Amino acid sequence: MLDLVRKHLMQNVPPGARLTFDYELPGCYPVVTPTDSPALDSALSALRVVYGKEPVIFRNGASVPVVEIIQRVLKLESVLLGFSCPDESFHAPNEFMRLENFDKGPRTIARWWEDLGSR
Repeated sequence: MLDLVRKHLMQNVPPGARLTFDYELPGCYPVVTPTDSPALDSALSALRVVYGKEPVIFRNGASVPVVEIIQRVLKLESVLLGFSCPDESFHAPNEFMRLENFDKGPRTIARWWEDLGSR
């Protein structure tokens, strides 16, 4: 993809302008947690208890590179939980988090660990 962007930009450099590229991507492999994962089932159970609602499962383009390494090297399932709502401007300059979610996040994690330990 970067090569295509570079090619396009190089073909459209205005006269008199100079354009150079210096990029190196660290990269990481994608991670997908199976929906039948016991770890995910436990996390969903904790979310139901703390929030009193059915959790929403969705894929996200965000990455935490070490998660793939944990799965590949240690052969452990990984589950990523987020506690922000879509309107909280995740990683934007005006990002915020409602106090309700700030409080319920740690309670969910504690409940999740308790549930995992009882399985």
